Amino acid sequence: MTSRFVWSQRDHDGHDHFLLRGLQRRGLPRQPETAAAIVALAILLSSLDDLFIDAWYWCRRAARWWSLERTGRLQPLTPQQLRERAEQPIAIMVPAGKSRT
Repeated sequence: MTSRFVWSQRDHDGHDHFLLRGLQRRGLPRQPETAAAIVALAILLSSLDDLFIDAWYWCRRAARWWSLERTGRLQPLTPQQLRERAEQPIAIMVPAGKSRT
């Protein structure tokens, strides 16, 4: 049975580096730092949409407070005002997965 690890040449500082056979054949990063940097970049890119949505929410909330709530122009709806409005359809999300309770 062959080993999963292959010892590479010593680098210029005299350190040995080992690689998985599959990684060496597929041309994937050979250094853990490189792999970690690639993963960190992927996480950063996938988090940008969350950052945008959060920034949009807080900017809108600050603008609403500045323009309506701070000045007192925002009045809560009364039950009578709600009854005067025509009924509209509403979407209800129902989870389809099994619940483990």
